[in-house]
Amino acid sequence: MAGAALPDTIIRECTLAIKSSAKVAIPAVYLGRADAYVRKGDYDRALADYDEAIKLAPDTAIAFALRGEVHAKRGDYDGAIADYERAIELEPNLASVFSNRGLAWANKGELRLAIADYTKAIKLDPNLPVAFNNRGIAHAARGEH
Repeated sequence: MAGAALPDTIIRECTLAIKSSAKVAIPAVYLGRADAYVRKGDYDRALADYDEAIKLAPDTAIAFALRGEVHAKRGDYDGAIADYERAIELEPNLASVFSNRGLAWANKGELRLAIADYTKAIKLDPNLPVAFNNRGIAHAARGEH
């Protein structure tokens, strides 16, 4: 039961911070509240908070990466890919973002692009098992055994 209340508590505390804060840490507070909304499955509010964090700190790669994950969860793979691409432009060594973009490409049926992203993710982080797994699935889907 305590775990279920945690996102609500985080949302409440972040909302208080946003309303009363000196503007310095506000992007991080929006990111924290967006994460709590994601955990509750409230993707509309999560996207609104990620949008606000990006507006306040447009060079924050993690904000784009996290917003991309929400787009992907909603089935908006084009939106996810666009956000992942912006995150990669800002921070080109985020293996998980390449892996996530690969998954978005795979969900669009673009397996060649998915495999390229999984391979890049593996080069950046050889200890990222999801990239190995997804690359194998993509190769198999292409009939490459």
